[in-house]
Amino acid sequence: MQFTMICDDKVWGEYIKFRNSEDYNKNIVRRLLHYYKPFLMPTKKQLKLLKKEEQGKYAKNGCTFYDTYEEGLSKTLLKIILTTDENAKFPYIDINNSRLENNLTATYYNNEKDRKYAKEHILSLLHNSKKLIIRDAYFVLQNVYDAFNSFFTDLYKINTSIEIHIDCRPKSYDNNEQQYFVIDDRLKDLRQKWKQWKFHKVINKTDKNSSNSSNGDDKYAFSHDRYFLIDDEIELILTSGIDHLYGKNIKDFTYIVRVVK
Repeated sequence: MQFTMICDDKVWGEYIKFRNSEDYNKNIVRRLLHYYKPFLMPTKKQLKLLKKEEQGKYAKNGCTFYDTYEEGLSKTLLKIILTTDENAKFPYIDINNSRLENNLTATYYNNEKDRKYAKEHILSLLHNSKKLIIRDAYFVLQNVYDAFNSFFTDLYKINTSIEIHIDCRPKSYDNNEQQYFVIDDRLKDLRQKWKQWKFHKVINKTDKNSSNSSNGDDKYAFSHDRYFLIDDEIELILTSGIDHLYGKNIKDFTYIVRVVK
């Protein structure tokens, strides 16, 4: 039996009430289930809250338990302790307010060339969307632009009324900004191909605005990773370019789906 994480006494107590169909704190259990991955490691004290038959299952598996959270932590896979203490320091994780999240993710390695599932998933997220912000500093490069055109071809089949904002601002002030201005030619081409869509160039807040531009979110300024922000509700993080999903010479590709709070 592989233990993944530990709960402090308060979180564990509500978890046991939930397991036993007793009255429990719904918020604590909801947040616990956000992080939950089997199996939780109880302390010796927490073990006594389990029913006798459940304690027997642990004993049959030869599990070792400890008096304190810290003693058992090194025996867990993820090395975290779930708590509701807002002042907790790592390895304690405040389940109500932590940067650590449990999101949907998929990884494809170099030898995994069939990426149909990833394409279908990403497109499904955009099926009824009204607005898409694409952050990719390499958008105008030919291989990346070609991949986006293939992506847009698939997207147009399921969504003909979306507003797309392209953010290809350079990754730093030191970068050659020439490619940033090439986006105007790319957008002209895109507007001719996908006439029912509205395309905008994302600019810095200090730049002169126009009817075909929008102010960029500072959190994406100079970013290396690629992002899709869908209706300001879902953020899709791509650790490598979309050319590794739709391109010809694909390499490893990971995408993460997170709900924006």
